[in-house]
Amino acid sequence: MKNVGDQWCTPELLFWGINAMFGPLVLDLFADDCSAKCPAWYTAEDNALTQDWSARLADLGGAAFANPPYSRSQYHDRQVARCGNAVPPPFARALVEANLPELCTGHSQEVA
Repeated sequence: MKNVGDQWCTPELLFWGINAMFGPLVLDLFADDCSAKCPAWYTAEDNALTQDWSARLADLGGAAFANPPYSRSQYHDRQVARCGNAVPPPFARALVEANLPELCTGHSQEVA
C-alpha cells in the first residue's frame, strides 16, 4: 500500500463489473501508465477535459470510463460529508455527449 500513496483508483473487480454492464470500456479518461483500466487512456498532462472524446471513441469502438484517482485524506472525507461525492455538471454533460449523443438535446436522431 505504500506504493499507492494517497492516489487511489478503481478496484479491478469493480471496473470489470462496470465494463460488463456498460462496455466495452476502451478509453480511461483519468489514468497513468500504472493505473489505466482501458487499452487507451489520457494522463493528467493530456487533460481529458480538453480532448475530443467522440472522435477517439469512434476510432476505438467503445465507451469512456472515468473515475479520477482520489484521495483518502481526512480533509477529503470531511469535504465529501459536507457536499456529497458529486460529479460536476460540465463533466457529466461531456460524458453523456461522448457516450450517448442520441440522448442530448438538439441531436438530429430521434430516440425510440
